[in-house]
Amino acid sequence: MPARQLTIAEKQARGTHQAIRDTARSLEEIRDEITDSLEGVALMRANLTMAAQGIKTKGMYLLSRATNNKGEVVTTEKLNPAFKVQREAMSAMKSLKRALVLLREEEAIAVNATKPVDPDFEGLD
Repeated sequence: MPARQLTIAEKQARGTHQAIRDTARSLEEIRDEITDSLEGVALMRANLTMAAQGIKTKGMYLLSRATNNKGEVVTTEKLNPAFKVQREAMSAMKSLKRALVLLREEEAIAVNATKPVDPDFEGLD
């Protein structure tokens, strides 16, 4: 299983944060990616709904006809493919939500970086 990407706050808590490695992307780029991720979450919810309806309508197993090596038609039960769609949609939703956490944190950093510094308060950090 690949290691998941840590947020900056998680890296700081572990003591492994390196500010030099923080990517410097524009606020517009980050917000576009957030919009795409939110759209992806909405699409995955729709996939989950359709998969659940398919399972509810057709059941857990589907009858499938195939010919065996003797040329006879054999009817077998196959697992409903909607289960695979449902599993993949759940996994994709989890990944998209994690990406949104990282993007929101990156957005907050970009917003703070674009704020003008008031010269009266400069150097008070």
